[in-house]
Amino acid sequence: MDHHCIFINNCVGYGNQHWFLLLLLSTATLITYASYIGYSLLSAEILHHLPSWSFSGKGYNWAEYFNIWGWALQEYVRIGGVTLLCFLTAPLVWGLLGYHIYLIWAGTTTNESMKWSDWAAEMADGYAFKRCLPVDRHRDVTIEPLGTCWPAESEQVIVCTSDGLPPKGTGHAGTGEWNRVWRLADVENLYDLGFWDNLKDVFWPRYGLSHGAGRHTSGKTSNSNSFGAFESMAPPR
Repeated sequence: MDHHCIFINNCVGYGNQHWFLLLLLSTATLITYASYIGYSLLSAEILHHLPSWSFSGKGYNWAEYFNIWGWALQEYVRIGGVTLLCFLTAPLVWGLLGYHIYLIWAGTTTNESMKWSDWAAEMADGYAFKRCLPVDRHRDVTIEPLGTCWPAESEQVIVCTSDGLPPKGTGHAGTGEWNRVWRLADVENLYDLGFWDNLKDVFWPRYGLSHGAGRHTSGKTSNSNSFGAFESMAPPR
């Protein structure tokens, strides 16, 4: 989600992601059903010529089994071609649907995953640090808004340095010691409200904005990439 889809010639985002998921579900279901119908028709034709035929291939070796299916596909080209196309395409659509279900579970999007890949590299190299960001802090309106309508607020700040050493001085947000971050799973995910609430927010837009406003994250970690406030002391290498 959160990307431009060439198959629908439109962008998939917060306002229409539920329609995109329903499109994937309906397409996967129809293709799977078409595969079954095609198999039934071809199997009936094979059974008409070979009364001992069964889909399990009992009584036939592998060569004979595939030769029989090859004959059916050649003899009934139209049915066989459509059936074969649906049979090979169905796993791809189900896989794409499963991937987007995973994104909902993780509370992230395709676009965010790609954006945070640079930070993942910085973390793996040991150039990223984090520390606490007090909820009752004084907010600089030139940097961040006074409040947010999202039901969770960040409780940490992430910094990327150019020398691999913790930031020095008092010009950075947050309080306390800087801790090195080695992986994205060690950083809180602002947009992960839990799978069921994430799912509700997909099919009922603005659900997350209208439930639990003002809630703060409580150190929850996630493998996804929609994380808290961050700043950088140098461009990503």
